[in-house]
Amino acid sequence: MKRYLVVSFVVAAVACGQGTVGSWDLAALYETPKWEQTELAAKAGMTGILYEGLVYEGKPAQVFAYYSAPAGEAPEDGWPAIVCVHGGGGTAFEKWVRLWNKHGYAAISMDLEGHLPLKTKGGKGRQLTPTPGPSRLGVFAKVERPLAQQWYFHAVAQIIAGHSLIRSFPEVNAEQTVVHGISWGGTLTSTVMGVDTRFKCAIPVYGCGFLSDSDGHQGRAIADGAHADFVNEHYDGSGYFENVTYPTFWVNGTNDFHFSMPATQASARAVQGPATLRFGLRMKHGHLFDVAEYFAFADSVLKDGEPLLELGKPQANGNAASVTSDLLGQIKGARLLYTLDDDIPWPDKEWQATPATVDGSEISAELLPGTVAFFFEATDKRGLLVSSEYLEHEVPGGKKPARAVGETLDFAALFDAAAAEGAGTKVIIADDFEEGISAAVIGILEVDDAAGKAGISHCYDEVAAGGKSLQITNSRTVKHRHQPCLSQWFKGADVIRSGTVEVSFDVWVPKAGGHPLSVLVRDYTTKPSQESLNAACTFQGVRVNGKSMAVANDEWVHYAMALPVGIPDAKIALTVVDTKFGTRKSEHPIEGGTAQAVSWVGLCLGGKSDATIYLDNLVIKVVE
Repeated sequence: MKRYLVVSFVVAAVACGQGTVGSWDLAALYETPKWEQTELAAKAGMTGILYEGLVYEGKPAQVFAYYSAPAGEAPEDGWPAIVCVHGGGGTAFEKWVRLWNKHGYAAISMDLEGHLPLKTKGGKGRQLTPTPGPSRLGVFAKVERPLAQQWYFHAVAQIIAGHSLIRSFPEVNAEQTVVHGISWGGTLTSTVMGVDTRFKCAIPVYGCGFLSDSDGHQGRAIADGAHADFVNEHYDGSGYFENVTYPTFWVNGTNDFHFSMPATQASARAVQGPATLRFGLRMKHGHLFDVAEYFAFADSVLKDGEPLLELGKPQANGNAASVTSDLLGQIKGARLLYTLDDDIPWPDKEWQATPATVDGSEISAELLPGTVAFFFEATDKRGLLVSSEYLEHEVPGGKKPARAVGETLDFAALFDAAAAEGAGTKVIIADDFEEGISAAVIGILEVDDAAGKAGISHCYDEVAAGGKSLQITNSRTVKHRHQPCLSQWFKGADVIRSGTVEVSFDVWVPKAGGHPLSVLVRDYTTKPSQESLNAACTFQGVRVNGKSMAVANDEWVHYAMALPVGIPDAKIALTVVDTKFGTRKSEHPIEGGTAQAVSWVGLCLGGKSDATIYLDNLVIKVVE
């Protein structure tokens, strides 16, 4: 199993806001930035702010943020304050600010990608600030550019400047602040916490340091030596952890696709202050704002609140495992979490949970034969959960359960295979949405909703592979026949009259709040039009031209549909890949017996209802 090597880089000491850490000039960033109040993206009870970041393309980048303090009179020393750092594809979230206000904190949430929290006309992304900074491209892409043109360099500076700004407000206690980031925001927080040491605690979620050693997506994306060397030299939090002497709270899931458990644990070990872990069993990746442990941890540091449980390092002797806690009588319950999976990536390991025994300050459990790694989790009397470190410990014997063929899906590989060009192949669309939505895809978006709710935009909260997907949202106010739809037209000489039309994609249809994705292929050169393919992808199955197949419920599923054109009595070939059933293939009759021609392919979220689904790795091609 992979071991993590803790590497320290030499960084400059920071005192009284002077000097440089890494590549950031703190003497400048510790000054209050120029700012102005704005009515752009106005929200009741929020102060909209545009403040200056670093110079980009000759002008200071404007950063939009929401700010608010709790209602009522501020404490004598001022409100404690939090800087909220969004994940990739996120923005300034006013609901995040309100939530921390409710818990007694002044809060600022900024957009680090040069946007306003407003959709563009037609719902295709977000509007830009008047003078935006650089956009994020993939995972540390374009590192060959000068630092002053790189998104991550600017984002770190914008967070530090936002911290300086909120510290300047008279109602804020400048000496009681916390930084809290999710996903990409967690990665940024891991860097910022060791660069800007004015914070008193930090809460990085998912994102962490030691990325180049990780088998999560961000680690794999920079696996080549030169790329990883650059990130380690300039950006990775591991280069700055020796400056972090205050408490930190590290949160991740056992199977997070982007950030693996070893990288999180290595980060928690590398900081110099006390570190608390919370590994959530199969915790979903997303902008999860309302997690009780976040507020309790911040309160324990900044408000003298009751601390979270503290678990020591787990111990194992044969099949006996244990861990101790210093807080006697505070443990309400505990579980052992373990995996029997050895030589597979950490995000793909299957973790199981079983009750553990609490006896005074000790938690113990018996390990199953075949165990290769384990950790404990414990809840206090408030129901708040923390985890121990995991320990790699092999228990002899045991038979590892057989894994389903599709249990470790590689959506990126499926996309690459679908997008491959060969003899007689014409790729119309091939987009994994990592470098922004391609012009080809933008050209096939359709939506018309007077209320501005329905739309198709980037999303980072849920992805099949990589860092972004499409979030497709419908609403009750959407105009009839103008629901969110990706419409690929073939007109005139481009009408397809022979060959095979192939459509492949990954989709997640949530059980709660989702709606079936319709995949339609039609010929509008005849009157009436002829429909040769009608598929509906739901949260629990797919139906193609009236014939159904079950799929793994409420998770990402890969679909590939191949429609022969101009061939009498041909069949539609369907391929479905998921974690429950693996790879399956089936054939389905074509409406009308033969697809004479194809002039339109549509992936649509039909009806008039408030619903959201996620689409990734779209390929449309024609094979002769």
